[in-house]
Amino acid sequence: MNQKLLLLFSLLFLGICTASAQEAPKTVYELLDVPREGCNILPKETVDSKSSKIIRRPSPPPPPPPPPPIASRPGSQQMDVNTTLSNLFKKGASAKDKTFVTHRIELSNGHYAFFDNNNWGIKDESDQVLVPPTFSYIIPDETAKGFSGYKGAKCQYYNYDGTEKVKESYYDITPTEKNTFVVRGKDGYGVIHDGQLVIQPQYKHITKARGNKSVYNVYRKDKGNTTIYWDGFKQQFTPPIRFKEYQIINDEYILLDHALVNMKTMISMFCGNNYNIEVYDSENLIFSIKKGRDKAVFLFDMKGNIITKNIFHDRPPFANENGLAIVGAQTEQFGQRGKTTVYGLIDKKGNWVVEPQYQFLRFYKGRYQAQKDGMAGRLDDKGQVLIPFDYNSLYTINDDHLLGYVKNSDKTISRCDLLDKNTGKVLKKDYIGYEMKWIEFCDKTFYEISNIQGREVELYRILDEKLKPVTEWHKRLSTTGDYIVAKTFAGRIASQRDTSFAYNCKGKVQTFKVDGKSVKEFYDMRIISDEQTYFHLLDDRRVLVDQKGKIQVLNAKAYSSSELGISGLKKLKTNQYTTILDEENQIAPVNLKDIQSFSQKTGYIQIDLDNNHTIQMDKDGQILFDGAYDQTHCLHTNAFIVTQRKKKGLVDVNNKIIIPLEYDSLSFHKGIIRANKGKESYYFDLLGNKMD
Repeated sequence: MNQKLLLLFSLLFLGICTASAQEAPKTVYELLDVPREGCNILPKETVDSKSSKIIRRPSPPPPPPPPPPIASRPGSQQMDVNTTLSNLFKKGASAKDKTFVTHRIELSNGHYAFFDNNNWGIKDESDQVLVPPTFSYIIPDETAKGFSGYKGAKCQYYNYDGTEKVKESYYDITPTEKNTFVVRGKDGYGVIHDGQLVIQPQYKHITKARGNKSVYNVYRKDKGNTTIYWDGFKQQFTPPIRFKEYQIINDEYILLDHALVNMKTMISMFCGNNYNIEVYDSENLIFSIKKGRDKAVFLFDMKGNIITKNIFHDRPPFANENGLAIVGAQTEQFGQRGKTTVYGLIDKKGNWVVEPQYQFLRFYKGRYQAQKDGMAGRLDDKGQVLIPFDYNSLYTINDDHLLGYVKNSDKTISRCDLLDKNTGKVLKKDYIGYEMKWIEFCDKTFYEISNIQGREVELYRILDEKLKPVTEWHKRLSTTGDYIVAKTFAGRIASQRDTSFAYNCKGKVQTFKVDGKSVKEFYDMRIISDEQTYFHLLDDRRVLVDQKGKIQVLNAKAYSSSELGISGLKKLKTNQYTTILDEENQIAPVNLKDIQSFSQKTGYIQIDLDNNHTIQMDKDGQILFDGAYDQTHCLHTNAFIVTQRKKKGLVDVNNKIIIPLEYDSLSFHKGIIRANKGKESYYFDLLGNKMD
């Protein structure tokens, strides 16, 4: 009986040895057990790609006769706000502001667009007219260094000196590259390249693909398949199937939703769609592949040959700037829950440069941050250990130095060493027993360090560039302007509150003049502008203080102020409202939802009132349309989308109706206005002419 068992065991052992001696798969086809000839991606039933049925929306009913101009109808409260705002702007339009220029668009070459007699033209740096004012409006552009100039409903494209670059007129011309333009005609989008119309303007949408290559996606109106163009529009490919992502490999192959497809034969290298393929090395045409949810990743070439015996895991490899890649492999080295992924480095041939042994590996400026057995270290690109794995964590404080932390079981810091970032040499042991981060203020670099006392209280301190203390220890530190605001710790008594004081850049505690008194302590402080500082004082007043110490009491916390671009007025933003600071830094008695900066292009400031009304006001305090509409939005210099009783329309600057106020919504995109009424959509050009 024992002899039979011995014979059976010998046979089993021989079988195992024979199986293990078999050669490993040499091709991906053998590895995945798929046919070498691949699979045809053509659908079983092909559709005539030339057939396209254009669905046209019903024409809108004839517009009613234009109503007379709507009289101003603001309520008394809104009238008071409008009057206050108007007076503010009129006060600002003093003699010293006579040189203030409106309706001006700066161009990058020093030229600028000017406005005269309701039209735009171009002048050079010496104010010489290069292009007479003949455009209703212009759209400047940096991609092709020129502008789209509209005359009526259509535009052409010009260089900054007025030379025509696209001579035909379109509703929209958008440069995508120096000599390539996506244009919009009556029937759709097309492309002009090197002065030639290479794609007729009849498509639903055209976009430039991401990346540096000149690759374009052309979408058909009939929801057909997207055509891909590249190589200066000399080559094109229309996949017979829908796809989400693609990458052109060369003139013959495309990576289409993780399928490597021959564009001439429509044959995919692998049958099925259960493979994740990515380009590992585009120059040498090396790819990575894994099947379904498997974590095993293999490298192969264009012929399907497996180029390495290594099996990678966790994620496909991605090459770094030094030609190496961080990849994961599975091992039972760590833990008790089965296999764990560890990381190493491979070269472009898939060979291990650094064996997989690290729980974490990240490339940063020619060095690798690594973690092994829960400890942090640092490697060079050959796998040599620069910083030994003696620290719980490493923290970069500047280009030359690291801090290495050793922590106790309760996460408090027991030791912190200062290290040379490039060599890993310990410059000083037990340097600082605290965590650190760098901050910028006073045009210098400072460091904020924190000290955790047990698990309850955390204190902070500021160090200068030489790591010398600038402040004492505080409960909280923040910077505002050129000050460090330090919050003290009042304790656990409910009646006590934390107070603050301010250091300057050299660490000296500051005293401020506020309403004739010297103030050192306060609850909060914030620099609002060069002339305004916000304080929350110990008597609980919230005030704005000017440079002379004069105060204005606020009813809300001030957050920030910003220039309005006209007459020395500023926008003051609080947690409750937005208002205006005048030239004397006095707060205007108006509460606004928001106010935008003055636009030189339009010549107006848009003001959003608290009652959901929007007005446009010029620099002289004149309110456009006398505030007659609920909302106004400037489409361009001479066209405004307006809302009246929840209905929208389009009017010009003289309140002449272009599109009647009868639509639920109005939007402008690529030279065309879309108006919605109920479930129907209608289309108009900029002159109000309806389109199919």
